[in-house]
Amino acid sequence: MEDFVALLDGATADCLSRAEETMRALTPAGAESNWLRYGVQEGFYRTTTVTVNGNPSVVLYYWISACDKGLIITAAAAINGFNDPENFAVNHALDILANKLGCKYIQFQTRRKGLLKLATQRGFFPDTITMTKIL
Repeated sequence: MEDFVALLDGATADCLSRAEETMRALTPAGAESNWLRYGVQEGFYRTTTVTVNGNPSVVLYYWISACDKGLIITAAAAINGFNDPENFAVNHALDILANKLGCKYIQFQTRRKGLLKLATQRGFFPDTITMTKIL
């Protein structure tokens, strides 16, 4: 797996634009669809591009918990038609990024019920529940 998954620091404007398209399609009605762009512009989130076989495939939006060195994944947006149904490439990329940054753990939230099973098979465990109410 290490041979075909790599990380690029940051994300090009084109990759960010494609990632925003993906995230916009997943944003609930009534919610702000450009929240990731604002987060990057304001310095809340960092980005990295995951390449698979040399092709930009996923943009990761993340931040690092200063108090305990956790890698907090805010979003993973597939681009260029990339499909990773078993999340092998993304999971491997998360491990690479966490090791590179010296993080002690990786944390993310998901709406994908199937990802709970896949993630627990790869060492993650359910930690919190997020509740949202759109006004």
